Amino acid sequence: MKLRKLCGIMALSALVGGMLLAQGPGLRARRMGMRGRASQELLAGYLGLTDAQKAQAKTIFDNAKAAAQPIRTEIQQARTNLNAAIKAGQPVDAPAAAVGNLFGQLTAIQAKAREQFRAILTPDQLTKLDQFEARVRNRFGAAPTTP
Repeated sequence: MKLRKLCGIMALSALVGGMLLAQGPGLRARRMGMRGRASQELLAGYLGLTDAQKAQAKTIFDNAKAAAQPIRTEIQQARTNLNAAIKAGQPVDAPAAAVGNLFGQLTAIQAKAREQFRAILTPDQLTKLDQFEARVRNRFGAAPTTP
């Protein structure tokens, strides 16, 4: 049973790893105990990606990571501004909305990368990915599901 649970956790890491790669190595990736490349390799093996698909996936997620980097920097500044407003007793609606807007932009980058990734999969691989995501959602609760 322990092996089965470990396999489930590794599979979840593989699925989420590619999406997290767009965010860079952060707290979420460290919590899962895996970094982007290891997760991508597990997902590639599970789906049976060809070498060409692996190269395409790497390009897709590398581009998403590059696009997300300036937004992550802006988020740090926006959070600093929000915390300063809280400490100064100033209105927090505008700084909080700025943080939320930036996270929305990150979500869009990740969704577009995931959409591009799905576009390189064969129908069989898409079916396998969809079935896997459903199993993850059922087993672990809310798994990332960006259409």
